[in-house]
Amino acid sequence: MGHGALMTPRHGRLTGSAAILWCVLAASAAGASDAQHPQVSGTLYVLPRHPVYAYLERMSAKGLLPHAPLSTRPWTRTQLADALIEISPEDACLTDVDRADWRFYAGEFADEILALGADSLLERCAPAWWSRAAGDRSVWKQPLSTYRKDDAEVRLWVAGGLTAQHDTSANYRRHAEIGGWARLGEHWGAQAAMRDVAVWGPDVTPPPAFDPTPGVAHIDGDTSASFYYDDTEALVTYGSRFFTASVGVYPLLFGPGTHAQVILSDKAPPLPQVRLTVCPWPWLSFTYVHMTLQSGVPDSESFWHRYDPENTGYAKKYYVAHRLELTALRGIDLALGESVVYGGRGPELRYLIPIIPFRAAQHAEGDLDNLQMWADIAATRLPWTRLYGALLIDELSLNALLKEDMSHNWWAWQVGAQVADLWGFVPDVDLCLEYTRAHPWVYHHEYPWNTYDTWALKGNEAVVGYPLGFWQGHNGDFLRGDLIWQPRRGLRFGVWASQARRGGEGTVEEQYNPPAESFLFGPVTRTREIGVEASWELRRDLVVRAMLGHSTRKRTSDAESSRRSWTTASFGVTYNVW
Repeated sequence: MGHGALMTPRHGRLTGSAAILWCVLAASAAGASDAQHPQVSGTLYVLPRHPVYAYLERMSAKGLLPHAPLSTRPWTRTQLADALIEISPEDACLTDVDRADWRFYAGEFADEILALGADSLLERCAPAWWSRAAGDRSVWKQPLSTYRKDDAEVRLWVAGGLTAQHDTSANYRRHAEIGGWARLGEHWGAQAAMRDVAVWGPDVTPPPAFDPTPGVAHIDGDTSASFYYDDTEALVTYGSRFFTASVGVYPLLFGPGTHAQVILSDKAPPLPQVRLTVCPWPWLSFTYVHMTLQSGVPDSESFWHRYDPENTGYAKKYYVAHRLELTALRGIDLALGESVVYGGRGPELRYLIPIIPFRAAQHAEGDLDNLQMWADIAATRLPWTRLYGALLIDELSLNALLKEDMSHNWWAWQVGAQVADLWGFVPDVDLCLEYTRAHPWVYHHEYPWNTYDTWALKGNEAVVGYPLGFWQGHNGDFLRGDLIWQPRRGLRFGVWASQARRGGEGTVEEQYNPPAESFLFGPVTRTREIGVEASWELRRDLVVRAMLGHSTRKRTSDAESSRRSWTTASFGVTYNVW
Protein backbone atom coordinates (compact mmCIF):
# COMPACT_ATOMS: atom_id res chain seq x y z
CA MET A 1 0.00 0.00 0.00
CA GLY A 2 1.23 3.48 -0.72
CA HIS A 3 2.42 6.07 1.74
CA GLY A 4 -0.48 8.38 0.94
CA ALA A 5 -3.96 8.16 -0.45
CA LEU A 6 -3.63 11.01 -2.91
CA MET A 7 -0.41 11.83 -4.74
CA THR A 8 1.22 15.26 -4.67
CA PRO A 9 1.49 17.43 -7.81
CA ARG A 10 5.15 16.52 -8.12
CA HIS A 11 4.13 12.91 -8.72
CA GLY A 12 1.07 13.71 -10.81
CA ARG A 13 -1.40 13.04 -8.04
CA LEU A 14 -4.43 14.90 -6.77
CA THR A 15 -3.98 17.86 -4.45
CA GLY A 16 -6.10 19.12 -1.58
CA SER A 17 -7.31 17.66 1.68
CA ALA A 18 -10.48 15.93 2.71
CA ALA A 19 -10.75 18.51 5.47
CA ILE A 20 -11.26 21.29 2.90
CA LEU A 21 -14.01 19.32 1.20
CA TRP A 22 -15.66 18.72 4.54
CA CYS A 23 -15.70 22.45 5.31
CA VAL A 24 -17.26 23.23 1.92
CA LEU A 25 -19.99 20.64 2.35
CA ALA A 26 -20.70 21.68 5.92
CA ALA A 27 -20.99 25.32 4.90
CA SER A 28 -23.36 24.46 2.05
CA ALA A 29 -25.56 22.53 4.45
CA ALA A 30 -25.57 25.15 7.18
CA GLY A 31 -28.91 26.53 6.10
CA ALA A 32 -30.64 23.18 5.92
CA SER A 33 -33.84 22.92 7.92
CA ASP A 34 -35.10 19.50 6.87
CA ALA A 35 -33.45 17.55 9.69
CA GLN A 36 -34.99 18.90 12.84
CA HIS A 37 -35.52 15.77 14.93
CA PRO A 38 -34.46 16.20 18.59
CA GLN A 39 -30.76 16.28 19.32
CA VAL A 40 -29.93 13.38 21.64
CA SER A 41 -26.83 11.43 22.55
CA GLY A 42 -26.97 9.05 25.49
CA THR A 43 -24.18 7.17 27.23
CA LEU A 44 -24.98 3.48 26.65
CA TYR A 45 -24.20 1.85 23.29
CA VAL A 46 -26.04 -1.06 21.65
CA LEU A 47 -23.99 -3.73 19.87
CA PRO A 48 -24.03 -3.58 16.04
CA ARG A 49 -25.44 -7.12 15.88
CA HIS A 50 -28.70 -6.09 17.62
CA PRO A 51 -31.65 -6.82 15.27
CA VAL A 52 -33.08 -3.33 15.76
CA TYR A 53 -30.59 -2.02 13.18
CA ALA A 54 -32.02 -4.30 10.47
CA TYR A 55 -35.49 -3.04 11.34
CA LEU A 56 -34.37 0.58 11.03
CA GLU A 57 -32.77 -0.16 7.66
CA ARG A 58 -36.11 -1.52 6.45
CA MET A 59 -37.91 1.57 7.75
CA SER A 60 -35.29 3.72 6.03
CA ALA A 61 -35.96 1.93 2.72
CA LYS A 62 -39.63 2.83 3.18
CA GLY A 63 -38.72 6.49 3.60
CA LEU A 64 -39.78 6.68 7.26
CA LEU A 65 -36.28 7.57 8.51
CA PRO A 66 -35.00 10.21 6.09
CA HIS A 67 -32.13 11.19 8.41
CA ALA A 68 -30.68 7.94 9.75
CA PRO A 69 -26.87 7.58 9.45
CA LEU A 70 -26.97 3.80 9.78
CA SER A 71 -23.51 3.46 8.26
CA THR A 72 -21.89 4.19 11.63
CA ARG A 73 -22.58 1.69 14.38
CA PRO A 74 -23.09 1.30 17.28
CA TRP A 75 -25.75 3.82 18.24
CA THR A 76 -26.65 4.68 21.81
CA ARG A 77 -29.87 3.43 23.36
CA THR A 78 -31.15 7.01 23.35
CA GLN A 79 -30.44 7.44 19.62
CA LEU A 80 -32.31 4.21 18.84
CA ALA A 81 -35.27 5.31 20.95
CA ASP A 82 -35.33 8.64 19.12
CA ALA A 83 -35.41 6.82 15.76
CA LEU A 84 -38.35 4.70 16.91
CA ILE A 85 -40.19 7.82 18.05
CA GLU A 86 -39.71 9.29 14.57
CA ILE A 87 -41.53 6.32 13.00
CA SER A 88 -45.30 6.66 13.12
CA PRO A 89 -46.96 3.27 13.76
CA GLU A 90 -50.06 4.53 11.93
CA ASP A 91 -48.22 5.21 8.68
CA ALA A 92 -50.06 3.61 5.76
CA CYS A 93 -46.92 2.03 4.28
CA LEU A 94 -46.34 -0.09 7.40
CA THR A 95 -47.55 -3.65 7.32
CA ASP A 96 -49.06 -5.41 10.34
CA VAL A 97 -45.70 -7.12 10.86
CA ASP A 98 -43.93 -3.74 10.78
CA ARG A 99 -46.25 -2.43 13.47
CA ALA A 100 -45.72 -5.53 15.61
CA ASP A 101 -41.96 -5.08 15.25
CA TRP A 102 -42.28 -1.42 16.21
CA ARG A 103 -44.19 -2.32 19.37
CA PHE A 104 -41.57 -4.94 20.21
CA TYR A 105 -38.59 -2.57 19.82
CA ALA A 106 -40.42 0.29 21.53
CA GLY A 107 -40.76 -2.09 24.46
CA GLU A 108 -37.04 -2.84 24.28
CA PHE A 109 -36.17 0.86 24.60
CA ALA A 110 -39.14 1.88 26.71
CA ASP A 111 -37.06 3.58 29.43
CA GLU A 112 -35.33 5.80 26.86
CA ILE A 113 -38.64 6.64 25.15
CA LEU A 114 -39.98 7.61 28.56
CA ALA A 115 -36.93 9.80 29.23
CA LEU A 116 -37.41 11.55 25.86
CA GLY A 117 -40.94 12.56 26.88
CA ALA A 118 -42.80 10.31 24.47
CA ASP A 119 -44.47 8.18 27.14
CA SER A 120 -47.78 8.27 25.27
CA LEU A 121 -46.22 5.89 22.72
CA LEU A 122 -45.77 3.26 25.40
CA GLU A 123 -49.55 2.83 25.58
CA ARG A 124 -49.27 1.02 22.22
CA CYS A 125 -46.61 -1.48 23.31
CA ALA A 126 -45.68 -3.81 26.15
CA PRO A 127 -42.39 -2.63 27.69
CA ALA A 128 -39.77 -5.32 28.16
CA TRP A 129 -40.27 -7.10 31.47
CA TRP A 130 -36.91 -5.93 32.80
CA SER A 131 -37.44 -2.22 32.05
CA ARG A 132 -38.37 0.54 34.48
CA ALA A 133 -41.52 1.19 32.45
CA ALA A 134 -42.74 -2.39 32.82
CA GLY A 135 -44.80 -1.65 35.92
CA ASP A 136 -44.68 -1.18 39.64
CA ARG A 137 -42.88 -4.39 40.56
CA SER A 138 -40.08 -3.97 43.08
CA VAL A 139 -36.63 -3.54 41.57
CA TRP A 140 -35.35 -6.33 43.81
CA LYS A 141 -37.79 -8.73 42.12
CA GLN A 142 -36.48 -7.98 38.67
CA PRO A 143 -33.76 -10.61 38.15
CA LEU A 144 -31.65 -8.53 35.80
CA SER A 145 -31.78 -5.25 37.75
CA THR A 146 -29.72 -5.02 40.90
CA TYR A 147 -30.03 -1.34 41.76
CA ARG A 148 -32.09 1.57 40.55
CA LYS A 149 -33.06 5.03 41.67
CA ASP A 150 -33.75 8.34 39.96
CA ASP A 151 -30.16 9.34 39.25
CA ALA A 152 -28.51 5.94 38.92
CA GLU A 153 -29.28 2.52 37.48
CA VAL A 154 -27.37 -0.74 37.24
CA ARG A 155 -28.57 -3.66 35.15
CA LEU A 156 -27.17 -7.12 34.53
CA TRP A 157 -27.84 -9.22 31.45
CA VAL A 158 -27.06 -12.74 30.29
CA ALA A 159 -26.84 -14.60 27.01
CA GLY A 160 -26.11 -18.11 25.89
CA GLY A 161 -26.43 -20.46 22.98
CA LEU A 162 -25.69 -23.85 21.49
CA THR A 163 -25.27 -24.59 17.78
CA ALA A 164 -24.71 -27.86 15.96
CA GLN A 165 -23.42 -27.84 12.39
CA HIS A 166 -22.54 -30.52 9.88
CA ASP A 167 -20.65 -29.91 6.66
CA THR A 168 -17.61 -32.10 6.00
CA SER A 169 -17.91 -33.25 9.63
CA ALA A 170 -20.00 -32.49 12.69
CA ASN A 171 -18.98 -29.68 15.01
CA TYR A 172 -20.59 -27.88 17.91
CA ARG A 173 -20.41 -24.41 19.37
CA ARG A 174 -21.53 -23.15 22.72
CA HIS A 175 -21.25 -19.69 24.15
CA ALA A 176 -22.15 -17.99 27.39
CA GLU A 177 -22.13 -14.29 28.21
CA ILE A 178 -22.65 -12.16 31.24
CA GLY A 179 -22.56 -8.42 31.25
CA GLY A 180 -24.21 -5.30 32.44
CA TRP A 181 -24.38 -1.57 32.30
CA ALA A 182 -24.62 1.34 34.68
CA ARG A 183 -26.16 4.73 34.06
CA LEU A 184 -24.93 7.38 36.50
CA GLY A 185 -26.92 10.58 36.25
CA GLU A 186 -27.43 12.23 32.89
CA HIS A 187 -23.84 12.22 31.68
CA TRP A 188 -22.04 9.01 32.64
CA GLY A 189 -22.48 5.44 31.48
CA ALA A 190 -20.42 2.28 31.75
CA GLN A 191 -20.95 -1.14 30.22
CA ALA A 192 -19.01 -4.39 30.22
CA ALA A 193 -19.44 -8.00 29.10
CA MET A 194 -17.48 -11.23 29.23
CA ARG A 195 -18.04 -13.93 26.61
CA ASP A 196 -16.84 -17.53 26.78
CA VAL A 197 -16.97 -19.55 23.54
CA ALA A 198 -15.92 -23.11 22.78
CA VAL A 199 -16.02 -24.99 19.45
CA TRP A 200 -15.29 -28.68 19.16
CA GLY A 201 -15.41 -31.45 16.58
CA PRO A 202 -13.10 -33.17 14.07
CA ASP A 203 -10.73 -30.73 12.36
CA VAL A 204 -12.35 -27.54 13.65
CA THR A 205 -10.31 -24.39 13.07
CA PRO A 206 -10.54 -20.83 14.41
CA PRO A 207 -12.01 -18.16 12.12
CA PRO A 208 -9.61 -17.88 9.17
CA ALA A 209 -8.32 -14.61 7.76
CA PHE A 210 -10.45 -14.36 4.61
CA ASP A 211 -14.05 -15.41 5.26
CA PRO A 212 -17.02 -13.51 6.70
CA THR A 213 -16.85 -15.13 10.16
CA PRO A 214 -15.88 -12.46 12.73
CA GLY A 215 -12.35 -12.93 14.05
CA VAL A 216 -11.14 -13.32 17.62
CA ALA A 217 -8.43 -11.56 19.59
CA HIS A 218 -6.76 -14.74 20.77
CA ILE A 219 -7.02 -18.49 20.27
CA ASP A 220 -6.67 -21.32 22.79
CA GLY A 221 -6.97 -25.10 22.67
CA ASP A 222 -5.90 -27.82 20.27
CA THR A 223 -7.06 -26.49 16.92
CA SER A 224 -7.20 -30.01 15.44
CA ALA A 225 -10.02 -30.97 17.82
CA SER A 226 -11.31 -27.84 19.58
CA PHE A 227 -10.59 -24.24 20.36
CA TYR A 228 -12.00 -21.72 22.75
CA TYR A 229 -11.69 -18.06 23.61
CA ASP A 230 -13.09 -15.56 26.09
CA ASP A 231 -13.73 -12.12 24.66
CA THR A 232 -14.30 -9.04 26.77
CA GLU A 233 -16.00 -5.75 26.04
CA ALA A 234 -15.95 -2.68 28.25
CA LEU A 235 -16.74 0.97 27.62
CA VAL A 236 -16.96 4.09 29.76
CA THR A 237 -18.81 7.01 28.15
CA TYR A 238 -19.43 10.64 29.01
CA GLY A 239 -22.24 12.22 27.06
CA SER A 240 -23.85 15.63 26.74
CA ARG A 241 -26.32 17.20 24.35
CA PHE A 242 -23.65 17.86 21.74
CA PHE A 243 -20.95 15.21 22.18
CA THR A 244 -20.01 11.84 23.61
CA ALA A 245 -16.55 10.62 24.58
CA SER A 246 -15.75 6.95 25.22
CA VAL A 247 -12.80 4.79 26.16
CA GLY A 248 -12.73 1.00 26.18
CA VAL A 249 -12.93 -2.12 23.99
CA TYR A 250 -16.06 -2.18 21.85
CA PRO A 251 -17.18 -3.00 18.26
CA LEU A 252 -17.20 -0.13 15.75
CA LEU A 253 -18.35 -0.29 12.11
CA PHE A 254 -17.98 2.29 9.33
CA GLY A 255 -19.85 1.56 6.10
CA PRO A 256 -23.36 0.81 4.82
CA GLY A 257 -22.86 -2.83 3.80
CA THR A 258 -24.93 -5.75 5.07
CA HIS A 259 -22.53 -8.63 4.35
CA ALA A 260 -19.28 -6.69 4.02
CA GLN A 261 -17.77 -3.27 4.64
CA VAL A 262 -14.80 -1.83 2.80
CA ILE A 263 -13.95 0.79 5.45
CA LEU A 264 -14.15 -0.69 8.97
CA SER A 265 -15.90 -4.03 9.50
CA ASP A 266 -16.56 -6.57 12.22
CA LYS A 267 -14.08 -9.06 10.72
CA ALA A 268 -11.50 -7.90 13.25
CA PRO A 269 -12.42 -8.36 16.93
CA PRO A 270 -13.35 -5.35 19.09
CA LEU A 271 -10.24 -3.25 19.65
CA PRO A 272 -9.06 -0.95 22.48
CA GLN A 273 -10.04 2.58 21.54
CA VAL A 274 -10.79 6.14 22.48
CA ARG A 275 -13.69 7.67 20.60
CA LEU A 276 -15.19 11.14 20.36
CA THR A 277 -18.43 12.05 18.58
CA VAL A 278 -19.48 15.68 18.19
CA CYS A 279 -22.95 16.60 16.91
CA PRO A 280 -23.31 20.42 16.79
CA TRP A 281 -26.47 20.21 14.65
CA PRO A 282 -28.91 17.33 14.07
CA TRP A 283 -27.76 17.02 10.45
CA LEU A 284 -24.01 16.99 11.11
CA SER A 285 -21.82 14.69 13.21
CA PHE A 286 -18.08 14.19 13.50
CA THR A 287 -16.46 11.01 14.86
CA TYR A 288 -12.82 10.55 15.85
CA VAL A 289 -11.36 7.20 16.93
CA HIS A 290 -7.89 6.00 17.88
CA MET A 291 -7.42 2.20 18.21
CA THR A 292 -4.62 -0.13 19.25
CA LEU A 293 -3.89 -3.04 16.88
CA GLN A 294 -1.71 -6.15 16.97
CA SER A 295 0.98 -5.84 14.28
CA GLY A 296 2.16 -9.47 14.21
CA VAL A 297 5.70 -8.12 13.56
CA PRO A 298 8.24 -9.26 16.19
CA ASP A 299 9.89 -6.36 18.00
CA SER A 300 13.58 -7.26 18.11
CA GLU A 301 14.24 -4.31 20.42
CA SER A 302 11.78 -5.40 23.08
CA PHE A 303 12.82 -6.78 26.44
CA TRP A 304 10.94 -10.00 25.70
CA HIS A 305 12.83 -10.60 22.46
CA ARG A 306 16.21 -10.07 24.08
CA TYR A 307 15.37 -12.28 27.07
CA ASP A 308 13.39 -15.03 25.31
CA PRO A 309 13.14 -14.83 21.48
CA GLU A 310 10.61 -17.68 21.50
CA ASN A 311 8.16 -15.44 23.40
CA THR A 312 8.79 -12.15 21.68
CA GLY A 313 6.76 -8.99 21.90
CA TYR A 314 5.37 -7.28 18.81
CA ALA A 315 5.86 -3.87 17.27
CA LYS A 316 3.31 -1.21 18.22
CA LYS A 317 0.57 -0.48 15.69
CA TYR A 318 -2.43 1.88 15.68
CA TYR A 319 -5.48 2.87 13.65
CA VAL A 320 -6.79 6.44 13.72
CA ALA A 321 -9.76 7.81 11.78
CA HIS A 322 -12.14 10.70 11.58
CA ARG A 323 -15.51 10.61 9.89
CA LEU A 324 -17.93 13.40 8.99
CA GLU A 325 -21.59 12.52 8.39
CA LEU A 326 -24.13 14.78 6.71
CA THR A 327 -27.88 14.16 6.70
CA ALA A 328 -28.95 17.65 5.63
CA LEU A 329 -30.76 16.51 2.47
CA ARG A 330 -33.85 14.42 2.96
CA GLY A 331 -33.20 10.81 2.03
CA ILE A 332 -29.43 11.29 1.49
CA ASP A 333 -26.89 10.24 4.12
CA LEU A 334 -23.31 11.09 3.15
CA ALA A 335 -20.09 10.38 5.03
CA LEU A 336 -16.49 11.35 4.30
CA GLY A 337 -13.39 10.32 6.18
CA GLU A 338 -9.70 9.67 6.45
CA SER A 339 -7.80 7.00 8.34
CA VAL A 340 -4.19 6.11 9.01
CA VAL A 341 -2.56 2.86 10.10
CA TYR A 342 0.84 3.52 11.63
CA GLY A 343 3.26 1.48 13.67
CA GLY A 344 6.81 0.88 14.76
CA ARG A 345 6.51 3.49 17.52
CA GLY A 346 4.23 4.64 20.30
CA PRO A 347 1.10 6.77 19.88
CA GLU A 348 1.91 9.79 17.74
CA LEU A 349 0.88 13.11 19.27
CA ARG A 350 -0.02 14.56 15.88
CA TYR A 351 -2.59 11.78 15.33
CA LEU A 352 -4.08 12.38 18.78
CA ILE A 353 -5.42 15.74 17.62
CA PRO A 354 -8.99 14.91 16.47
CA ILE A 355 -9.41 17.70 13.92
CA ILE A 356 -6.04 17.52 12.16
CA PRO A 357 -6.19 16.50 8.45
CA PHE A 358 -4.43 13.13 8.39
CA ARG A 359 -3.03 13.51 4.89
CA ALA A 360 -1.05 16.54 5.98
CA ALA A 361 -0.17 14.91 9.31
CA GLN A 362 1.31 11.79 7.74
CA HIS A 363 3.40 13.93 5.40
CA ALA A 364 4.71 15.77 8.45
CA GLU A 365 5.59 12.43 10.06
CA GLY A 366 7.87 11.53 7.15
CA ASP A 367 5.32 10.13 4.65
CA LEU A 368 5.91 6.61 5.97
CA ASP A 369 2.45 5.73 7.30
CA ASN A 370 -0.52 4.13 5.58
CA LEU A 371 -3.22 6.68 4.71
CA GLN A 372 -6.70 5.95 3.34
CA MET A 373 -9.49 8.31 2.27
CA TRP A 374 -13.07 7.16 1.92
CA ALA A 375 -16.68 8.09 1.37
CA ASP A 376 -20.01 6.30 1.61
CA ILE A 377 -23.58 7.22 0.81
CA ALA A 378 -27.07 5.85 1.39
CA ALA A 379 -30.07 7.16 -0.53
CA THR A 380 -33.76 6.52 0.10
CA ARG A 381 -35.24 8.93 -2.45
CA LEU A 382 -36.76 6.10 -4.51
CA PRO A 383 -39.96 4.53 -3.12
CA TRP A 384 -39.42 1.36 -1.08
CA THR A 385 -35.71 1.37 -1.92
CA ARG A 386 -32.47 2.00 -0.08
CA LEU A 387 -29.42 2.35 -2.33
CA TYR A 388 -25.94 2.57 -0.88
CA GLY A 389 -22.31 2.60 -1.86
CA ALA A 390 -18.83 3.05 -0.43
CA LEU A 391 -15.38 3.84 -1.81
CA LEU A 392 -12.05 3.48 -0.01
CA ILE A 393 -8.99 4.95 -1.73
CA ASP A 394 -5.61 3.71 -0.67
CA GLU A 395 -3.73 5.40 -3.48
CA LEU A 396 -4.97 7.13 -6.61
CA SER A 397 -3.10 8.60 -9.59
CA LEU A 398 -5.37 10.17 -12.20
CA ASN A 399 -2.50 10.59 -14.65
CA ALA A 400 -1.72 6.89 -14.47
CA LEU A 401 -5.40 5.96 -14.60
CA LEU A 402 -5.89 7.83 -17.88
CA LYS A 403 -3.01 5.82 -19.29
CA GLU A 404 -4.66 2.60 -18.05
CA ASP A 405 -1.78 2.12 -15.62
CA MET A 406 -3.01 0.57 -12.35
CA SER A 407 0.41 0.50 -10.69
CA HIS A 408 -0.62 3.28 -8.30
CA ASN A 409 -4.41 2.94 -8.28
CA TRP A 410 -5.51 0.87 -5.32
CA TRP A 411 -9.03 1.07 -3.98
CA ALA A 412 -12.02 -0.93 -2.76
CA TRP A 413 -15.68 -0.19 -3.43
CA GLN A 414 -19.17 -1.45 -2.78
CA VAL A 415 -22.69 -0.98 -4.15
CA GLY A 416 -25.91 -2.39 -2.76
CA ALA A 417 -29.68 -2.12 -2.74
CA GLN A 418 -32.43 -3.06 -0.31
CA VAL A 419 -35.99 -3.20 -1.63
CA ALA A 420 -38.78 -3.34 0.94
CA ASP A 421 -42.03 -5.19 0.25
CA LEU A 422 -40.80 -5.82 -3.33
CA TRP A 423 -41.58 -2.21 -4.28
CA GLY A 424 -44.88 -2.41 -2.43
CA PHE A 425 -46.28 -5.35 -4.40
CA VAL A 426 -45.55 -8.17 -1.91
CA PRO A 427 -45.86 -7.15 1.76
CA ASP A 428 -43.15 -8.32 4.19
CA VAL A 429 -40.85 -9.63 1.44
CA ASP A 430 -37.53 -7.84 0.96
CA LEU A 431 -34.86 -8.16 -1.73
CA CYS A 432 -31.22 -7.35 -0.99
CA LEU A 433 -28.34 -7.25 -3.49
CA GLU A 434 -24.75 -6.34 -2.66
CA TYR A 435 -21.44 -6.36 -4.52
CA THR A 436 -18.06 -5.62 -2.93
CA ARG A 437 -14.70 -5.46 -4.70
CA ALA A 438 -11.14 -4.82 -3.55
CA HIS A 439 -8.49 -4.18 -6.20
CA PRO A 440 -4.97 -5.57 -5.90
CA TRP A 441 -2.81 -4.07 -3.13
CA VAL A 442 -5.52 -2.04 -1.41
CA TYR A 443 -5.01 -2.39 2.39
CA HIS A 444 -1.37 -3.47 1.81
CA HIS A 445 1.75 -1.48 2.60
CA GLU A 446 5.47 -1.60 2.01
CA TYR A 447 6.05 -1.90 5.77
CA PRO A 448 4.26 -4.86 7.43
CA TRP A 449 3.55 -2.91 10.65
CA ASN A 450 1.42 -0.51 8.58
CA THR A 451 -0.90 -3.04 6.91
CA TYR A 452 -4.65 -2.59 7.27
CA ASP A 453 -5.19 -5.52 9.64
CA THR A 454 -4.78 -6.79 13.19
CA TRP A 455 -3.49 -10.16 14.39
CA ALA A 456 -4.91 -12.85 16.65
CA LEU A 457 -2.52 -14.46 19.13
CA LYS A 458 -2.20 -18.05 20.27
CA GLY A 459 -0.26 -17.83 23.48
CA ASN A 460 2.34 -15.23 22.52
CA GLU A 461 2.44 -16.21 18.84
CA ALA A 462 0.75 -14.16 16.12
CA VAL A 463 -1.16 -16.71 14.02
CA VAL A 464 -3.96 -15.01 12.00
CA GLY A 465 -4.12 -11.52 10.48
CA TYR A 466 -7.69 -10.22 10.19
CA PRO A 467 -8.49 -7.40 7.72
CA LEU A 468 -9.98 -4.24 9.21
CA GLY A 469 -12.05 -3.60 6.09
CA PHE A 470 -13.36 -6.06 3.48
CA TRP A 471 -13.09 -9.57 4.94
CA GLN A 472 -11.73 -10.91 1.62
CA GLY A 473 -8.72 -8.63 1.88
CA HIS A 474 -7.31 -7.32 -1.40
CA ASN A 475 -7.60 -8.82 -4.91
CA GLY A 476 -11.09 -10.26 -4.51
CA ASP A 477 -14.81 -9.60 -4.74
CA PHE A 478 -18.09 -10.82 -3.26
CA LEU A 479 -21.61 -10.84 -4.69
CA ARG A 480 -24.66 -11.85 -2.66
CA GLY A 481 -28.42 -11.71 -3.08
CA ASP A 482 -31.06 -12.34 -0.40
CA LEU A 483 -34.82 -12.76 -0.52
CA ILE A 484 -36.33 -12.41 2.96
CA TRP A 485 -39.90 -13.10 4.05
CA GLN A 486 -41.26 -12.28 7.50
CA PRO A 487 -44.82 -13.62 7.69
CA ARG A 488 -45.26 -12.62 11.34
CA ARG A 489 -43.45 -10.94 14.18
CA GLY A 490 -40.44 -13.07 15.21
CA LEU A 491 -40.66 -15.51 12.29
CA ARG A 492 -38.26 -15.03 9.38
CA PHE A 493 -37.31 -17.04 6.28
CA GLY A 494 -34.52 -16.31 3.85
CA VAL A 495 -33.12 -17.62 0.55
CA TRP A 496 -29.68 -16.49 -0.57
CA ALA A 497 -26.97 -17.07 -3.14
CA SER A 498 -23.41 -15.75 -3.24
CA GLN A 499 -20.11 -15.91 -5.05
CA ALA A 500 -16.74 -15.02 -3.56
CA ARG A 501 -13.55 -14.81 -5.63
CA ARG A 502 -10.06 -14.24 -4.30
CA GLY A 503 -6.79 -14.10 -6.20
CA GLY A 504 -3.21 -14.46 -5.03
CA GLU A 505 -1.69 -12.63 -2.08
CA GLY A 506 1.38 -11.36 -3.94
CA THR A 507 4.58 -9.86 -2.57
CA VAL A 508 5.89 -6.38 -1.79
CA GLU A 509 8.16 -6.58 -4.84
CA GLU A 510 5.17 -7.29 -7.11
CA GLN A 511 3.25 -4.42 -5.54
CA TYR A 512 5.81 -1.72 -6.13
CA ASN A 513 7.55 -2.87 -9.33
CA PRO A 514 5.75 -2.55 -12.70
CA PRO A 515 3.98 -3.88 -14.58
CA ALA A 516 0.86 -3.71 -12.40
CA GLU A 517 -0.86 -6.97 -11.59
CA SER A 518 -4.38 -7.35 -12.96
CA PHE A 519 -7.45 -8.01 -10.82
CA LEU A 520 -7.58 -11.63 -9.57
CA PHE A 521 -3.93 -12.25 -10.43
CA GLY A 522 -2.35 -15.46 -9.18
CA PRO A 523 -4.21 -18.60 -8.10
CA VAL A 524 -7.95 -17.88 -7.95
CA THR A 525 -10.31 -19.44 -5.42
CA ARG A 526 -14.00 -19.17 -6.31
CA THR A 527 -16.67 -20.17 -3.80
CA ARG A 528 -20.33 -20.34 -4.78
CA GLU A 529 -23.05 -20.88 -2.19
CA ILE A 530 -26.82 -21.18 -2.11
CA GLY A 531 -28.90 -21.69 0.97
CA VAL A 532 -32.10 -21.30 2.93
CA GLU A 533 -32.40 -20.18 6.53
CA ALA A 534 -35.09 -19.58 9.12
CA SER A 535 -35.34 -18.07 12.57
CA TRP A 536 -38.17 -18.08 15.10
CA GLU A 537 -38.28 -15.96 18.23
CA LEU A 538 -40.27 -18.21 20.55
CA ARG A 539 -40.42 -15.53 23.21
CA ARG A 540 -38.56 -12.29 23.81
CA ASP A 541 -34.85 -12.91 23.17
CA LEU A 542 -35.17 -16.71 22.81
CA VAL A 543 -34.44 -17.54 19.16
CA VAL A 544 -34.23 -20.82 17.24
CA ARG A 545 -32.26 -20.78 13.96
CA ALA A 546 -31.74 -23.32 11.18
CA MET A 547 -29.81 -23.22 7.92
CA LEU A 548 -29.26 -25.53 4.95
CA GLY A 549 -26.74 -24.61 2.29
CA HIS A 550 -24.65 -26.03 -0.53
CA SER A 551 -21.16 -24.78 -1.42
CA THR A 552 -18.84 -25.36 -4.35
CA ARG A 553 -15.23 -24.24 -4.26
CA LYS A 554 -12.91 -24.23 -7.26
CA ARG A 555 -9.24 -23.30 -7.16
CA THR A 556 -7.36 -22.66 -10.40
CA SER A 557 -3.75 -21.83 -11.14
CA ASP A 558 -1.46 -22.04 -14.16
CA ALA A 559 -0.51 -25.62 -13.42
CA GLU A 560 -3.63 -27.25 -12.01
CA SER A 561 -7.17 -26.86 -10.74
CA SER A 562 -9.19 -28.52 -8.01
CA ARG A 563 -12.88 -28.60 -7.14
CA ARG A 564 -14.92 -29.76 -4.19
CA SER A 565 -18.50 -29.44 -2.96
CA TRP A 566 -20.18 -29.85 0.38
CA THR A 567 -23.54 -29.39 2.10
CA THR A 568 -23.92 -27.51 5.38
CA ALA A 569 -26.77 -27.95 7.84
CA SER A 570 -26.94 -26.15 11.18
CA PHE A 571 -29.37 -25.76 14.05
CA GLY A 572 -29.00 -23.48 17.04
CA VAL A 573 -30.78 -21.99 20.02
CA THR A 574 -29.73 -18.68 21.55
CA TYR A 575 -31.00 -16.55 24.40
CA ASN A 576 -29.85 -12.94 24.53
CA VAL A 577 -31.10 -10.26 26.90
CA TRP A 578 -29.80 -7.00 25.48
